[in-house]
Amino acid sequence: MSGEFNRPRALAVARAAVYVAAAVACVVLFGLTLAFLAVMGALGVLSVLAFGDANTLVVTAFGAFGLLVSGAIGFVVVEGARRADRWLVEAARRPEPFEDVTTRYVAGDIDERGLERGLERVFAGSRDERTVADEELSVTVHRGDDARDTRESEER
Repeated sequence: MSGEFNRPRALAVARAAVYVAAAVACVVLFGLTLAFLAVMGALGVLSVLAFGDANTLVVTAFGAFGLLVSGAIGFVVVEGARRADRWLVEAARRPEPFEDVTTRYVAGDIDERGLERGLERVFAGSRDERTVADEELSVTVHRGDDARDTRESEER
């Protein structure tokens, strides 16, 4: 894949939006986690004041559970942002000319002659703004016995 993109500014804006959204989500998650831990601490203090004893194991277990859940949600948010970024970058990439020609040949859009001409243009270094797909490539598809008949008639 090449390092060129179809719309680099739009890509930059979309990537920035993804990372800003992920950062905001992480800050909100961090705030919720701190609030949960504050509530757990307050419950421990209230238990001591009301009953003279706090079950530290229960308070610690709830606190650990809250941290574990917030850590898992944070991981999902960060991983989702990374995947969205990779998807945006791949969607915006321009295919290399070689890859474009070979993909069109495999798809059956061009025949062997078109493949050869396209590869000659790629390896000759024609860096024209037009892609090989815009050039005059033949669009014949040969399948089965028809391919043999066509080749035989071309050889004559």
